[in-house]
Amino acid sequence: MRTTRGFRVVVAASGLLVVSGAGWALQNVSRVLVEGQLASTDVRVINGKTYVPLKDIATALHLNVIASGDSINLTRSGGANQVEGLHGTIAGPEVFTGKWRFWARSVQQVDSYTAKYSSDHETFAPRNPGDTLYVVDCKIKNAQTKNQEMIMTQRQAGHTALTDDMEHSYQPLGYDAHNENGPYGGPTLLPGAAGEYAVIFSAPKGINLSSFVVTIFSQPGDNDKGTDLRITIPKQ
Repeated sequence: MRTTRGFRVVVAASGLLVVSGAGWALQNVSRVLVEGQLASTDVRVINGKTYVPLKDIATALHLNVIASGDSINLTRSGGANQVEGLHGTIAGPEVFTGKWRFWARSVQQVDSYTAKYSSDHETFAPRNPGDTLYVVDCKIKNAQTKNQEMIMTQRQAGHTALTDDMEHSYQPLGYDAHNENGPYGGPTLLPGAAGEYAVIFSAPKGINLSSFVVTIFSQPGDNDKGTDLRITIPKQ
């Protein structure tokens, strides 16, 4: 048994997590949240105890689940090959980096996508047979004291990618940016101004998305090396 951020948890042999707490109206539980963000809707109440998939809670806490023999080890995400940065959640509160306020508002799976922000109304189709499109809708706000020309192009995407629960990553197929008046594919944002954009990915159908990694870039003249964010995609 272990206490994590106010939860009392027990790992069951079934691979589910038993979450208990005094005074909860357990019979009415249909979802579990971690610090206000949806972690799981796969909730089962058995004999007054609430069970949820261990992986759902681990994902919400940015932990990896490693099974070995008769043990399950929850370890911190990271390591030499994983991009971290600040954390957020799809459809969650803004992530403030000190320079930017960023929202990842939704992720949708579609067969094709016609740009809704860009003036050229480009249409995107999956790159490979068996792929579909995943579109992440975003909003960014300039929290600095001078104009910023945003870089939004797959040719200079930094670490921007989608990841799945099998540790695969998928690079951007394209961007769709509102008011793309800057020379780098994105808008020029005045201090305090915001811009909407979407990042389009081509990836296999049926994958379980895990996270959206995004690198925020502005004009090279500022020697901007980019700001990385990792946005958790809750299990649907």
